Amino acid sequence: MSGSFDVKLEETVYLPDPSVRENSWIGDYTTAYQRFLRDPDGFWEGIANELEWFRKWDAVKKWNPPYAEWFTNAQLNITHNCLDRHAIGERRNKVALIWRGEKGEQERVLTYRQLHRQVMRFASGLKKMGVTKGDTV
Repeated sequence: MSGSFDVKLEETVYLPDPSVRENSWIGDYTTAYQRFLRDPDGFWEGIANELEWFRKWDAVKKWNPPYAEWFTNAQLNITHNCLDRHAIGERRNKVALIWRGEKGEQERVLTYRQLHRQVMRFASGLKKMGVTKGDTV
């Protein structure tokens, strides 16, 4: 098979509204990036400390090229960090989810507390159906 596969790509850059950059969680990108370059493990440790861990790590990173191991021996539950801790904390009455249907269905807004309650109801229903830990649903 012969032929030319010369592909010309157009580069488009989309910049966020300045207010988004000013109010971002990471703050000034250049400052954060410089902090990362000075101390990569310290940078990621700072990010990881934003989560709740059941067991802290022994080392942020073990690097034996080409293999990397991150947060060795640490233990966390991502659902706890995404929902549970917010449902019982200061964010419980803040919006966690905005649902909009594809066909114009009415929008539904759930706070962390309301979303947690719905998740628990769903989990209870699965349990009553005989679903146990480790089952594929």
